[in-house]
Amino acid sequence: MESAQLGHLRRVVVLVDDLDRCLPDTVVDTLETIRLFLAVPKMAFVVAADEHRVADALRVRFPDPGNGQQAGRERYAEEPASLYLHKIVQTTVPLPTLSRFDTEAFLVLLQLSQRLSDQDLTPYIDACVRLRREKGLLDNLAAAVNGNDISAELAFASRMTPILYEKLHGSPRRIKRFLNDLRVRQSVADHRGIVLEPEIVAKLMVLEKLLPDAFSTVLGWLARGELRARLTKLEAAAGRPAADPTTPDAAEPPDEEPAPVSEAEETEPTAFDDELIRWAKLPPRSRHRGPGPLSVPGGSVLRRTTPRHGSAGQAAGHRGQPAVHGAS
Repeated sequence: MESAQLGHLRRVVVLVDDLDRCLPDTVVDTLETIRLFLAVPKMAFVVAADEHRVADALRVRFPDPGNGQQAGRERYAEEPASLYLHKIVQTTVPLPTLSRFDTEAFLVLLQLSQRLSDQDLTPYIDACVRLRREKGLLDNLAAAVNGNDISAELAFASRMTPILYEKLHGSPRRIKRFLNDLRVRQSVADHRGIVLEPEIVAKLMVLEKLLPDAFSTVLGWLARGELRARLTKLEAAAGRPAADPTTPDAAEPPDEEPAPVSEAEETEPTAFDDELIRWAKLPPRSRHRGPGPLSVPGGSVLRRTTPRHGSAGQAAGHRGQPAVHGAS
């Protein structure tokens, strides 16, 4: 690097990505190699990784001789793994998580990417960047780019952003995985001849993946035959008004009789935790739509086992027992 032939080089920068995804031995060996090259003039390394996960890998090779006897900041400062890492890494630049605006924009763009080419998607990406810089509203995205109806994507993102922004902590990877899981479930349903409303399935997935304790509670209601009655009370506790019987959808008869409610359930007071109530407030509010999926209050999806086509083995459940779609 100090030779005349390389005198025109100002610096050589090596980018190291995904170090935190490697096995502990690979993490240590890579850092050892970086440490050797740091003695070479004009050499610099940029390491993109979760610092805590890298430190965990270092602890396998450099255990704490104090066995955790020291506590607080002093222990962190003296811990061999942290000392080793801080001697190599001279400065850190934390990357911010997605803001609420960026989370909503990311949801819109991920949906649009499923039906638009890269060339057609680029104007929407540019418009999102422009709206962020101008502190505009994502509602103006449709006006900023002419040519496509994106009202469905905007509505879906607007509904899902509050809960996903809070529970997924602005992680693009986790948001994308959530949407991928949603598409897989819809694809499975389509192959079975079942039509599911994406927003209802997404709402149920929020319960399953982000609120596991509440999800177990709802599954318990289903197992005891109390689902409809409990969800009716839950929506009342969430302040959601009952459906207007004069509307066409609400006027249609349900495809099955309401589940019986025991006398004990009628007299027993029902209390719901804050997370479950907040989930119940999420749109959409479901309505009975005659044969097909039965959406009960709260947005859960039940389906009778008679498939639209195919054998009974292709149905979601067996022998007339309901099954919850979007749940594992």
